[in-house]
Amino acid sequence: MAMAGILNAPELLALKAARGKKLDGLYLVDMTLHHQGAIAMAIPLTRSKNLEVASLSRSIVSSQRDEVAEMRRIMMTGK
Repeated sequence: MAMAGILNAPELLALKAARGKKLDGLYLVDMTLHHQGAIAMAIPLTRSKNLEVASLSRSIVSSQRDEVAEMRRIMMTGK
């Protein structure tokens, strides 16, 4: 089962070959997708009966959302 945001072999090769702004752009797009996959996985676990799992999942959702917003800001402004 492929998880959203996990690069396949050709995508990894493209990332390794990229330089400069191309590398930055690929990284930001790929990492945004990766974080969105983590958020999707964590949301159902925020209701876990295991309080540690629920707390960790809420933390992941919050931090990954913040990081997605930051990556989008960088992609939009180039800064």
